[in-house]
Amino acid sequence: MQERTVESFLDFLILAMLSKKPATSADDLLGCIHQKLKVSTNLGLLYSHLFYLEREGLIQGANIKNRKVYKVTAKGKQKIAIARKLKNATQWVIDQMLE
Repeated sequence: MQERTVESFLDFLILAMLSKKPATSADDLLGCIHQKLKVSTNLGLLYSHLFYLEREGLIQGANIKNRKVYKVTAKGKQKIAIARKLKNATQWVIDQMLE
């Protein structure tokens, strides 16, 4: 169940991680997710989310030393701010489901 939850929030998780540490590769993101959340995520799934976020203009990729790294754009920072505002509402919904 934890893996499904992480997959559901993967877009926001990626944005949050990149806002703390710009110029991060997909492999580094995968390692962070595994280390912090103790969840194994499929690299293909991660790449599909990165592709979506980049296409939507929320992150920007760049090739540095034969490695693609990502950073959050201004539009992505706005999405993070919205997610932070909705954090309490999301927690309330989860609490209601579990009561």
